[in-house]
Amino acid sequence: MRSPIFIFSLPRSGSTLLQRILLSHKSIGGTSEPWLLLPLVYSIKEQGGLSEYSNKLSNKGIIDLLSTLPNGNEIYYNEIRNFSTNIYSKFLKEDEVYFLDKTPRYYYIIDDLYKIFPNAKFIFLFRNPIQVYASILTTWCNNNFSKLYGSHNDLYYGFKKLSESYQKYGQKKNTFKVNYSDLVNNPLETIKSIQDFLGIEYNKDLEYNFVNTKIDTEKYLGDPTGIKKYSSITPETLSKWKTVFNSNVRKWILRKYIDKSLTDEDLKTQGFDKAQLLLELNQLKTKGKHNAIKDLFSFFIYKTIIRFNLYLFFSKSTSWIKKTFIS
Repeated sequence: MRSPIFIFSLPRSGSTLLQRILLSHKSIGGTSEPWLLLPLVYSIKEQGGLSEYSNKLSNKGIIDLLSTLPNGNEIYYNEIRNFSTNIYSKFLKEDEVYFLDKTPRYYYIIDDLYKIFPNAKFIFLFRNPIQVYASILTTWCNNNFSKLYGSHNDLYYGFKKLSESYQKYGQKKNTFKVNYSDLVNNPLETIKSIQDFLGIEYNKDLEYNFVNTKIDTEKYLGDPTGIKKYSSITPETLSKWKTVFNSNVRKWILRKYIDKSLTDEDLKTQGFDKAQLLLELNQLKTKGKHNAIKDLFSFFIYKTIIRFNLYLFFSKSTSWIKKTFIS
């Protein structure tokens, strides 16, 4: 097995489409979303982990252990690379020599992955943040703002982290940028440029063969929505946000997000312009049948949950915390 290929993106950015396209190449294999490297890397991070055995003490113990070795952190990174490469290789079949890891929240550990896999190929996939917001809201939140708390970091921290990381690594030879709009508007040219970057044998049929890519949509993680709905590469997804934010209240919410949370520099890095985004939003006709009071109330709930970390009390996934002592 050769060094892996990583896709860095926000959730709902078209990463599953890009993954399916690349997995249709005979040299590339993979699974839906491994998430393998996050816990391995976070074991030596002071913040970001929570466990009933005390992640804080575990972190201190591991750091103490590694500090007794010359270049302890480097050794640990090497072993992460050896371990994960061994796991990846078990999923490769026949002529497959590259493992493609598409885990959206790897934006938390981009710096670490560049150190662990210096010879890997890294693809940054950028999509218009308005489209991402709309897709997250409708796909995962049932079009209800109060459920956005689970994706809050994706919309705010994730977007910024991707921009900062590309500013840092974008000039490296093993780094490539793909814009989702280019992928769906000019698939043949964009897919060819990706193949050139990866240095794999050119296959002009990836644009069509991706529909037969086998991804286990029954797994908990991944994106079965687009797989089931789209059998071809289409630009129709670029304008769907207009049916989500076409009311005065929703335009105000989105305008607030763009104006206050997305910097000009971060947007420019990803190929977007704040003034243009705001212009498109302002020109959007308010003809949507959305309940203004319901939207305002649910948005207030969402912001309250985030401000006071109330998801720790209400989320089923964190209910164990209330029953377990954690130091």
